[in-house]
Formats: sequence, C-alpha cells, structure tokens
Amino acid sequence: MSKKKQQQEKIEKEVLELLDAGHTFMAYNLAREGIATHPKSLKLRQYCALSLLQTGAVKEAKEIIWPNLELIYGEDITDGMLSHPTALTVQVDKSVELEVIELIASIFKKTWQHSRESSDLMRSRELYLFHFDAQQSLSSGTNASSLSWLLGDDKVAKKVANQVIDLAGKVKGGRSEPEVLKSLAECHLILGEQEMTAAQLSKLQNLCTDNHVPIVQMLHQMKLLSDAGFQIPNSLFDILHPPTIVVFAGQALDLPDAADKRFMVEMEADVRQKIREQLDLVSAKIGYCSASSGSDILFIEEMFARKAEVHIILPFEIEDFVAHNVRYAGPRWEARFQNAIAKATSVNFATEEKYLGHDMLYRFSNMVLHGVAEMRGSFLLSPPHLVVVWDSKRDSLIGGATDFIDHWADIRTLHIIDLDDIKTEFLEENPIIPLPSHLKTVRKLKPATSLEEMQKTPRVIKTMLFADLSGFSKLQEEHIPGFLRFMAELKKTMEDVTKKPTSINTWGDAIFAVMENASDLAEYALQLSNLVPEISKNTRGLPPINIRTSLHAGPVYEANDPFRKQTNFYGGHINRAARLEPVTVVGEVYATEQFMALLVAEQSSQRVEKHQKDEPYIERFTCEYVGVVSLAKGFGKQPVYHLRWV
Repeated sequence: MSKKKQQQEKIEKEVLELLDAGHTFMAYNLAREGIATHPKSLKLRQYCALSLLQTGAVKEAKEIIWPNLELIYGEDITDGMLSHPTALTVQVDKSVELEVIELIASIFKKTWQHSRESSDLMRSRELYLFHFDAQQSLSSGTNASSLSWLLGDDKVAKKVANQVIDLAGKVKGGRSEPEVLKSLAECHLILGEQEMTAAQLSKLQNLCTDNHVPIVQMLHQMKLLSDAGFQIPNSLFDILHPPTIVVFAGQALDLPDAADKRFMVEMEADVRQKIREQLDLVSAKIGYCSASSGSDILFIEEMFARKAEVHIILPFEIEDFVAHNVRYAGPRWEARFQNAIAKATSVNFATEEKYLGHDMLYRFSNMVLHGVAEMRGSFLLSPPHLVVVWDSKRDSLIGGATDFIDHWADIRTLHIIDLDDIKTEFLEENPIIPLPSHLKTVRKLKPATSLEEMQKTPRVIKTMLFADLSGFSKLQEEHIPGFLRFMAELKKTMEDVTKKPTSINTWGDAIFAVMENASDLAEYALQLSNLVPEISKNTRGLPPINIRTSLHAGPVYEANDPFRKQTNFYGGHINRAARLEPVTVVGEVYATEQFMALLVAEQSSQRVEKHQKDEPYIERFTCEYVGVVSLAKGFGKQPVYHLRWV
C-alpha cells in the first residue's frame, strides 16, 4: 500500500472516530481538509455529508453525495427520480466498496429524519437490504428491520429481525461485542420481546463503561423509533447511561499577600478530594472549564486521571491569561497549566483579545462554556451538570462561581463544593504559620501600566448584526425613490414583528444592529432575512433585492459618538461581525460559534423554566454547521453556523 493511501485511510479512520464520539464539527473540518489532499476518497465525502446531516444541513449534505448516486443506481439521477422510489433500482458499480453503500444508506436515513419524505426512508431501506444481503452485516440488517417497521412493512421488519438474531449467534467471539449487542437489543425490540431487549441493553451498558459511543448510538435509535410511535417503556431507556458532561467553575488560589484568605495553597489536597468525590458522584466523562491556578487545574488533573475528555475555553488571549490567572501562583502551577493545555482534548478562546482589566470577559467565557456544553449534550442526549468550588461567605465577582450559579437554570444539575467549609475544617486541624514579609511580594502580579485607564471605559457583552442588501449596487438613479419607499416599509414592518434593537445604524445598503441577548437578535435577523425579498418584490419601481446577514456576540466598548452624539459600539468584535457578512450566502443568516453558544445557553434556560412551570417549550431556532470559514479582508478564520427557523 502506498504512503498516500495509508495517509488517506488514517484520516478516514480519525474522521469516523470523531463522528462516533459526537465531535461533529471537528469531524467535518478534518474531512474537508482530507478531501483537499485525497479528492477521490468517497468515504471522506460521505463522512462530510454525515457530519453536516448531524447538524441538520440536509441540503448541503445532499449536494456532497449527489455525484456518487450514479455509481449506486447506474444512471444519471434527477431529484424527481429520487422522489419516486419505483423509478430507480440498485445497480452498484463494481468500483464502489460495499461500505460506501452502507454510508449512502445512513445518509438517506439521516435525510429522512429532517425531511420526513417517505422516498428518503425507502431509499435507505433498500440500500440497507442490499448491503445486508451482500455483506451479512448485522448493523445493515438491523437498520433494514427498523426502517421496514417505520414504512409500515411489519412482515419484512420481523423477518429481517429474526435473520439478524440468527446471524448474531454465529458471530465469532460470541455475543459480547457492542455492535452485536446493539443489533440484538433493537431486533428483539422490533419483535416485541422486551425482556430480551432489556437483557441485551444491560450487557451493552456493562460492556461500555469506558466507551460511550455505542450507548449514545443505541439511545438515538431507540429515540428515533419512539418519536415515530413505537411503544418503548421508560424502563428500557433508563438502562443506558450516556456520558455525563460537567461544566466546571471554581475559586482560584489566593494571591500570595491576600489579606482575605479564601483558597490557600495548603488546602490543595482537601479541595482536590472534594472535586474527585463530585466527579465520582456524577460519573463525569466529559469536562468543559477554564484553566486558572487553583480549582480549575485541580479539576482538569482529576479528569485526566479518569481518562475523560477535557475541553478548555480561555476568556482571552493565552499570554494575558497566564499573566493574570496562572503565573502569580509560581512556576509549579504554570508548569501544570502548560501540561493541561498540551493534554486537553481541545483548547479554544471565548475571545482572543487582551484582558485590559475587564472582568466581564470572564462572564462571557462562562456563557460560551455553557452554550458549547449544551450543544454537545444535545447530540449525546446528556444535559450538562455544573460543578462549582464556591465561597459562600464572599460577595459575587463578575464571571466568578457565584455568577455562574446565578445564571444556571436547572438546580437538579447543580453541584456545589463549599470552599468555606473546607477552609474552616482545614484551619481547625492545621494552624497556618504566616508567610515572612520579605516573601509576600515575590510573586505579586504587576498590572499593565494602562490598566487603570482601560478600566474607565469597560467592555460590555452584546450581540450584533451586520447585513448587506444584495442588488443595491446595481440600482440606477430612477430606482432611488423606490428604494427609499422599500426602506421605510421595511423599518415599519420590522418594528411590528420584532423587538427593537438597542442600537441600529444604516449607511447605504448596510445595516448594523446591537441587542442585549441572542434570542431576540436571532429572531430579528431571521425576520429581516424573510421580509427583505418579500417587500422588495412588492415595491413598485424597484429591481429584486435580497439580504445576507451575519451575527456575532462578544465584549465591546459602549460609548457616546462625539460626532453623532449617540451611543455607539467599538472594538475587535464589531470588526469580526462585519468580516463575516461578506462571506455569508445571499438570503441566509450566518452566526459565529460565540453567538450560537449564547443562543443555545439562553434556549436551555428558557426550556428549563417552561418545564418547571409544566408549560410546553416551543423550539424556534435551529442551526447547521457551515465549517471553519475564512473571514473577509484577512481577518482570520471562524467556526460558522447557518441559523434558520425550526
């Protein structure tokens, strides 16, 4: 095998592992990079499509697989033919690997979950049956059985289920492998054999204590059947336990000369033990946190000891973070920080700018932590828990543990480690000898010379919109009266259907709006995107106009514009929002990862609040991952999502 082929297979394996583990976005990015160097890899294209489908991007996924369908059906394919199952029969080209058939079948299945078109379901079922007959694959047979039930074909569903159960008994190595147990559980479920289903699910859970992928896959399949009307008792769902996601926030170590002792370095072992106990209590498998000296690093080290995933999100640029949150504790803690960064599953930034003494950046980072964990939890069917090391006797600091607790909606997933209790018990047993005065200033943090000046103009967290009217540059002089009527009608209509922005400005064909929260701005952006082409079409004397819209969130400066005598907003995050707009598809709304994290966190809080009042929660927004996009004018790269109405 050539070196290039080995590299290709290595990338294919890594992408599939990321997909199985629920790292949808990482899988998509790696698959796209792989296609650039291995353009003939059908698997990478299918994995690209699968990752898009997991975010709900059905249209984009279909565009990727379309060129491969000719190899499956033996003729040129039109959309109309796919919509009529009898128009096509499977005629697989010899060059197509059977594994690709199974991938295409899974793509049609995922497509059906979004489209609910029976033709997608039937295409998936026929390809799974083809693969089962050719390969005797348990997973294909199981899918063919379940999809037959969904199509109302009980006879085929039960026939194939029995065939899979018979085949599983002949699998080398017995019935202990996860794939075998999943197939047996689902087929016994289709046959109405609940006791046998429960037995296989229990075996699966016991076998996969350190591998959550089969557990999550099985739960998704059971949820698919349940949502379609298959009666599955809650007791069967309760057998399986998806990986617990923990968001962590905690107290940093005291400064060396702090008069008010909160977390003395001598308390390290006691705090570590309490963190370990909480992680054991919730069976933590995935962690999201920052990395300050003190409880953050203790949490990270305990998660490493559990062989768990650790995702670090820092509130601002790394050198500034080390200077303000790590280095004061000494070289030992700085070395532990560097080890945490090196070994973490991922390291990202809520904002890449400097700290400048603005504590609001810590709060923004907490919001991003919460939102990113919620997005991961929605795929793993595992709502995140919040574990905090909290000093209950102290006032809340912006972005501190108390602040995080105040913004956490679900008390059932809140776990508090009281630092004051630990300190009281520690001091009773260990009288502390005061540090000699000549050592107290050795590790003192020296603030930047401009810190005091910077704090006079604090940053605030805002959500922001940039929009551009496509078609404006082609307007002639005679179109301007119509354009002014269009803008007046657009303003009036928007005021009637959405909340007004905190600030809004226009120049030429550009619109810039700022709001307090992501939910309101998401609604504003989608309403704007819908109304522009509609009002344009109904405006006499005006050629068609459309709009592209970008959304972002972050800390910005709020100040009075000296010329306009009105409030305006400034800073790097304004530029980031502006640089996303030119690469947005006309007619669509794109959003950065920071905006989506805030939106998801807000939706989670609203959902919990509704459930606590026993009221229904209506999902309004959905998003699909676009990928890591190069922003306009060389402004770097940014993970981007496509925002839509549900």
